[in-house]
Amino acid sequence: MSTRLLPFMVMTAGPISWSDGIRGAKLRPEKIVFVIYYGYGRRNKEGGDTMKASRISTCRHGFIRTTVFLLAGAMGTVLVPPEVCGQDQCIRIMAQDSSLDNLVDPPGYRTATPGELGGVIRRGSGPVTMILIPGAGFGADVFQEFMDANTNKYRMFAVTLPGFGGSPAPPCPPETTSLAEQSWTNNAIAGVERLMKDEPIENAVLIGHWLIGTQVAVRCAAAHPDKFKAVILLSGTPIWKLTGTPYEKYYDTPEKRIAAMDTVMAPKWFKTVTRETWDDNNFLPQDYAVNPVRALRLWREAARPPLHVWVRY
Repeated sequence: MSTRLLPFMVMTAGPISWSDGIRGAKLRPEKIVFVIYYGYGRRNKEGGDTMKASRISTCRHGFIRTTVFLLAGAMGTVLVPPEVCGQDQCIRIMAQDSSLDNLVDPPGYRTATPGELGGVIRRGSGPVTMILIPGAGFGADVFQEFMDANTNKYRMFAVTLPGFGGSPAPPCPPETTSLAEQSWTNNAIAGVERLMKDEPIENAVLIGHWLIGTQVAVRCAAAHPDKFKAVILLSGTPIWKLTGTPYEKYYDTPEKRIAAMDTVMAPKWFKTVTRETWDDNNFLPQDYAVNPVRALRLWREAARPPLHVWVRY
């Protein structure tokens, strides 16, 4: 059976930067593969990040001409070494609260209709159609600066995944549902598919940002390879390699990862973790940007969703 394959660009510039290529991914790249590695960001004399949006390069390979968008700055995160930030001197809060249940909807929480996106921002009338999927915690407006600057080049659809950007999340599945079902990720994919059908959208560049956005982008492309001309992952990873690490014996196969999540992490961590403990052990402001003011703003935005939303995604 033949499979139509897509060009990929992987930009690893964030806290989840384990990627060293596409090897092993179910969706293999066709004709051209971009693996872009960024090191530590540096601050310029004006106090801004040196890695900014909208640098564009064009590459040719075979019969296709792929425009590659190097989108960094606020959309890509920058990994800062712990010794610079003093993280190694902090004692993280690890408290749990047995009265909590983060695996169900909080009392009185207003849920979204399953299959609906949290929102869509439409910008531009250019010749290239683009779908932009923000990362964990962020709404579509994280792409606002880029979209405002490129309205003549692209026809853009920036989506907010339900639960992020101040939007309501879908209902939690039954508590006994395996995390391997990826209930909310599948719900987000359904929302993107519905947008593509309603507009309609074809031959688009698909951009997935950090964690959830990258997962949704890759899975949409795998399900609909004829709908996309290219896929760009910002601060994401198509494969998590654990060979030779201390985690190999627990997570090196899908079956082991599922068992660890369902029997250990879900009941003993995700269910009873407090918000203070979660924030203390989650990504910190310096993981989002080099500039400390921008970093704090991005951290606040990403931390905005309720705890059960972070947990369920």
